[in-house]
Formats: sequence, structure tokens, C-alpha cells
Amino acid sequence: MSIIWQPRLDPDATYWRDLARELTEQHFTPLAPILDRDQRYPVESVELLQKHKIAGMFVPKQFGGEGATLASLCAVVDEVAQGCASTAAIVVALPLGGFPILLEGTELQKRIYLGGLAREGVAVNFALSERNAGSDIAASIEPLLILLAVAVGTFALSVPLAHRRARRAPKPEDLS
Repeated sequence: MSIIWQPRLDPDATYWRDLARELTEQHFTPLAPILDRDQRYPVESVELLQKHKIAGMFVPKQFGGEGATLASLCAVVDEVAQGCASTAAIVVALPLGGFPILLEGTELQKRIYLGGLAREGVAVNFALSERNAGSDIAASIEPLLILLAVAVGTFALSVPLAHRRARRAPKPEDLS
């Protein structure tokens, strides 16, 4: 495969990319055909993502995470996706649930949910519902309800995080 663009990574992002590359070569790539054949969720991949701190890499250090940049996260996703699409989707889904808390959550929510993700691997998921069921969130006339779902054994606990109209897309400095 030819590379059409290779971003310059700082030393931290290079560390995360190299770690993801190693895990992908050793674990995720060999597992991918088995996951596809059996059509199952890669529990063992999630355990490795947690063990190597990739699951909470985007969580700020003050909440127990690694404080990695979005560039680092993108580099990890790129590496993992080359070996296992299912595991890459998990890497992408974790910040999807975490960023609304990071951007708009209270300090207590950040400590509980982001800290739980970073320290214990408690998955934070994102669900969005809008009354008119349109796909343009920013143009929605009705208020949005954002739910936070936290796995509790075999059950999911959903708690409202925010009930407000989407006002703006996050600025890049909000996400670093």
C-alpha cells in the first residue's frame, strides 16, 4: 500500500503509534479473522486496550488518564484499523462517549466516568436522540438529550449528561 500523507508526530504520539502497531501485529491482526468468522465482540482486545492504557489515553491526567493528544489517538486508530476493524471501532467509540463529558460534564462526572474509563476500563458510551430524528444535530429545532450509558454487569445505567440545544462544533483547542 502506498502512503499519500504521513503526518509528523511528536514523541508522545510516536510512542502511542508504535505501541498500537506492536499490539496490532501481535494480537489484533491474528484475531481479526476469528472475530469475523465467529461474529463476536473482541473482549480480549478491550482487555489489551485497557492494560496498555490505550482505552483512556485521551483522558486528561488529572482524571487518571494519559493526557494524549487527538493526533496520538488518530495515529493509534490508524494503526489498529490496519489489522482489525472491530478493535479500531472500539478505540474510536471510547472517546465518542468520553468527549461530551470532557467538554461539558461537571468535575464530578469527569472524575467518575472519565476516571473510571481510564483506571478501570468502565466503558462510557454515547447515545443521541432528537425529537424530529434528523441527522443535522446543529440544525435541530428541538432540544437534544444526550445520555451516558455505563456498563454495570450485564445491565446499562443511563444518566442524562446534558439537555440542551447543540450550539457549536468543538474548537480544536477544546479537544487537545
